[in-house]
Amino acid sequence: MQPGEFYVFQLGVYAAERDLELITLRVGDCTSAGAPSQSIPAAAFRCFNLGGTDFRGNPLVKEVRVAKGRVQPLWIGVQIPRMASGRFLGQIQLTAPGIRPVDVKVSITVAGEMLDDGW
Repeated sequence: MQPGEFYVFQLGVYAAERDLELITLRVGDCTSAGAPSQSIPAAAFRCFNLGGTDFRGNPLVKEVRVAKGRVQPLWIGVQIPRMASGRFLGQIQLTAPGIRPVDVKVSITVAGEMLDDGW
């Protein structure tokens, strides 16, 4: 990834043993693995499946459910800061009623020039 890039990735949720209801994600800050200390803040991440903004600019919240034996891709986007550089480590926690939270480690490597049209 490059500084200023909006990067999108998937997290697959497999309902192995039971239906999963009301899935939620909690994203933490991704911190730099080197010095000087930098971070990609949790607020830079969003899961398109769980909500966003509608065509009028109003907040939109969606519920995600996964039937037993099925896989649900969750589309997640992250705005890479303009001055970011190096390797960043963090975690995304998946929760749903009746299951233990599942932690997914995240590693993001940012290198190169800032994109001309980057944020």
